[in-house]
Amino acid sequence: MAVRPEQLPAALEKGLAPVYLLAGAEPLLLQECRDRVIQAAQAQGFSERSVHEASARFDWKLLGEDSAMPSLFSSQKILDVRLPTGKPGTEGAKVLTAMAESPDPNILLLVSSGEWSGAMRKLKWTSALARAGVLVEIWPVRPNELPGWIRNRMQAAGLRPEPAAVSLLAELV
Repeated sequence: MAVRPEQLPAALEKGLAPVYLLAGAEPLLLQECRDRVIQAAQAQGFSERSVHEASARFDWKLLGEDSAMPSLFSSQKILDVRLPTGKPGTEGAKVLTAMAESPDPNILLLVSSGEWSGAMRKLKWTSALARAGVLVEIWPVRPNELPGWIRNRMQAAGLRPEPAAVSLLAELV
């Protein structure tokens, strides 16, 4: 299931999916979405989390071992896999696809990608993750959307910005 970043809180309120794929080149929004999923999972008893930075030389066997390893502190854990380039390679794609196709109810697979394009959603591994859970595509804020985005963010923080201030911030960004 695909949702926009602003729809993620409502989707999390309905219940946790076994897999989340968060993808986009907006680091702030990506981190906020990741934090929301982690907080929702922790509220559901996922008290342990392991973070895997999957760079070019990442050993994907470690992820499989981590998912199979019983926890000393919790029966449920979050596997937080971060793909800076958005490309897990052949071995990584196989591991992620296998995990998505046979999800463990005691493991929440959270994959985040800093690089993303519309073509990537058609890859086998990304399709498998999206089918098994939730895909959140984070697209850059367009210049014409920036004033509204800034205003909404300021209002969410409890501020009441004047239109001139919002325009000035948008111009400077």
